[in-house]
Amino acid sequence: MGLMFVALALLGAGEVMAQGAPDPVALFNAGKFAEAAQALETLVQANPDDPGVHYLLGRSYLKLDRAADSVRELQKAVDLKTAAAAKDPQADPKTLFDFEFWLANAYASAKDWPKVVEVLQKAEPRIPDDTYRAAALGLRGYAHLMLEHYPEAARDLEANLALKKNSASLVALGKAYYGMKQFDKSVAVFRDASTLDAKDPGTWLLLGNAEIAAAVGSQGPAADAHLAEALKAADQYLALKNDAAGHQLKAKAALAMGNGAAAEAALQQVLQADPNNCQARNQLGRAYVDQKKWTEAEQQLQAAAKCEPNSGSTYEALGFVYLNQEKLQQALEAYQKANQVTPSASAQEGIKAVQARMEMQAANAQVGADKAAWEAKKKQHEKEYQEYLKKREEWEKKRNDGN
Repeated sequence: MGLMFVALALLGAGEVMAQGAPDPVALFNAGKFAEAAQALETLVQANPDDPGVHYLLGRSYLKLDRAADSVRELQKAVDLKTAAAAKDPQADPKTLFDFEFWLANAYASAKDWPKVVEVLQKAEPRIPDDTYRAAALGLRGYAHLMLEHYPEAARDLEANLALKKNSASLVALGKAYYGMKQFDKSVAVFRDASTLDAKDPGTWLLLGNAEIAAAVGSQGPAADAHLAEALKAADQYLALKNDAAGHQLKAKAALAMGNGAAAEAALQQVLQADPNNCQARNQLGRAYVDQKKWTEAEQQLQAAAKCEPNSGSTYEALGFVYLNQEKLQQALEAYQKANQVTPSASAQEGIKAVQARMEMQAANAQVGADKAAWEAKKKQHEKEYQEYLKKREEWEKKRNDGN
């Protein structure tokens, strides 16, 4: 893209190149980016106001992963070309847009997403054709996605896909819909992406998680169908890449289906390969909770809390496990820790539930204590009454003997 006019621009530097310097355009086209950059660094010193030299040097740096240097040179090229275009209303806008497009790519390499959006929005009126439009919309949509500007990302990526269907934009669009919590749309797009590129394990992983999220927002057969598809996605992922992420996706789907035993089996495989996987221990604890294996759940969640001390959900799950074992003080402390780490209504309700149980136990204990005291008093009264009867009998006998 855009190297023909650069070759023409470099004719202005012919005096330097005629001295036996290597041809930087030829070097660039041959993939010799380090040599091209070296030749251009010499050339730019003699031609500091030549936008074509700065442009090709910036592109060379971009190929060499020198993002900051690439941004500097391409920004210089854009500035020089903009100034030149202002003096010549008949200048071809395509050249300036090409400079701006690659400057946006340099900013993307530097992960400066606001600048990517800024450059492409400014350049948009100069987009010369649908090929450039598709590329610019795809890049700007991805930048919006990285900035978590999900509606804007969806808008640009939908427009990109209308021009050219491609798996990268489908995946990015699925993520945008997911970020907007439009899970059914996310599922549909990820399904399209998995059809277009069935060998990409990452797409199957995204699809599986989107299916689970869609199931949470559904009911009955619709939810069951999403969870069944999530399991299929996990199996597809594992067929391509047998690792912890696939087994954990499978466990997550199984837990959502209420199949704690299947989740346990998947997570045991993860932990055999990686005993320090905190997330897997957390999930395994929940799998044991699902099966009401309270002792095992306690062990796994305690281990998860140690390796992820800032996970409020882990402490909350641990509080629930303690509560079901009547370990009320430990349950209270776990729920309080959960609410401290990540304040939530569920953790606060857990605290209230434990406190209510404690109050009930205290009341029962008081009733028990009162009953014991009453029984003791009753026995004392009975004893006194029996002594009274005995004495009364003796008194009566004395009276009778006296008579």
